[in-house]
Amino acid sequence: MKRYNRCLLPIFITLIFLSTFLSATGFKEQISYTPIKEKSLMHGMLVASGSRQAGKLLKIWLSEFHKIYPRVESRSSFEGSSSGIEALLNGRSNIAISSRPIRVKEIQSFRRLKGYAPTELKVSLGAIAIYVNKLNRLESITLKELDAIFSREKKRGYPKELKSWQDLGVEKNSSIAIYLLNQNSGIREYFQKKVMLDGEYKELNASSEFSTTEELTAHVAE
Repeated sequence: MKRYNRCLLPIFITLIFLSTFLSATGFKEQISYTPIKEKSLMHGMLVASGSRQAGKLLKIWLSEFHKIYPRVESRSSFEGSSSGIEALLNGRSNIAISSRPIRVKEIQSFRRLKGYAPTELKVSLGAIAIYVNKLNRLESITLKELDAIFSREKKRGYPKELKSWQDLGVEKNSSIAIYLLNQNSGIREYFQKKVMLDGEYKELNASSEFSTTEELTAHVAE
């Protein structure tokens, strides 16, 4: 059974575009890009939405984009991957940045609305980390154990539900408090798919869910 001293699960950061927007800005069928020579021809409003974590990257890219096309204005809103893709589907956004791949049913919905599929680009590779308080003496953990902590179904086959740190060999005999990013998070969905094998999360109080990684880790550190 493989144990992880630092649990980092690879995750692709994805940009999902309206194909019409890509054509307007010079993207070709093979996703190559050449800035148009007459920059004054490019103008209008570019709206982006999606993942809070990946949105930090997009803000940097938009800053560089404005240097090339100064007449293009932009507006961004980062409330989670699912919210960003929903905004793309209903026409409130030109670009969705997501920390999960776009779902088949979302592609189908987009195709029904627009008549063509969205363009999806993998632009970077990140990771998911599992945090514990610095006073916690846990040295390693397995995927089976993580599944038994977070999931109601334990699809990885751990023989019992893990509720106490003592169950994991930590001297401190206290209950395990679970904290997650909220349901709009693509990272949360990716963790559910890869670690929990699409099992259901345990029921959590609203106070156990956070909008950003910074809020979550600050709470764990208390």
